[in-house]
Amino acid sequence: MTRRDMKKQSIAQYLFISMAAFLFLACSQEEEDEKANVPVPLKVVINNGQSSLTRATLSGLSTEFEADDTIGIFIANYNYTRYENVPYVFDGTNWNLAEGEYVPERVSFLEECEYFAYYPYSKSFDGWWPYYYDRDNDGDCTADEFFYNVISSWKPKADQSTKANFNASDLMVGKGTIVSAANGTVSFTLDHKMGLVRMELFNANGGLVTEISSSSSELFSPADTHIPFKVGYEFYYIAKPDVETPYKFLPPVNYLSLQESAVTPTAGHVSYISFVIY
Repeated sequence: MTRRDMKKQSIAQYLFISMAAFLFLACSQEEEDEKANVPVPLKVVINNGQSSLTRATLSGLSTEFEADDTIGIFIANYNYTRYENVPYVFDGTNWNLAEGEYVPERVSFLEECEYFAYYPYSKSFDGWWPYYYDRDNDGDCTADEFFYNVISSWKPKADQSTKANFNASDLMVGKGTIVSAANGTVSFTLDHKMGLVRMELFNANGGLVTEISSSSSELFSPADTHIPFKVGYEFYYIAKPDVETPYKFLPPVNYLSLQESAVTPTAGHVSYISFVIY
């Protein structure tokens, strides 16, 4: 083999090695690009556990979500909503994307978007659909602005003697904070948009009555339709804020007459009413 042939062979080997290295790097970059383009599923975190003294559950006045509670998620970019009213269900530990008709199989985390959540979940809102709207033109759409139509048209259940009706009346909304873009985690703190009325019963001497066998429906006049939820020896009613709500209490003692009282609650706060039971 001549020197010239050896030189040609060396050049050919060099070109082959260079081409192989180039193809390897190109493939590696393509794999990295594909990994980078894989959407990260949204991970929802709610921070309300025992943080707000405005909801009466089995744990008293603390806000505690229970298994099967469902929230709705909206993901919006200015006036364009990417995901609408996607239900997430609490399993007792985590919030998971619900399964069912019209529910997407996957919700991707979108860093350029804003996140809004509300409770309790509703499929229709009775026609009052939320939308992205910066009402005060300050460059930021708050949860109250996004859910403005929902909040203003919300009607608590008249008969809240059951836990289901009581919880279904407790409207809460919040705007998400991105905790980690890498794993798609968005955290929400939901604020109560209704007021809570707490009712206690006292005896003729002013002592608090702590043993009551009668139900809410027996003690509060159905004709008035404002029937509270009984928790132990106390009664709770979720009411429209800034609106006077009357209550009619019928003591289970023949010689005591019907008692009436009213209160105007404030959103996210507790108002108190007392009645004399005997």
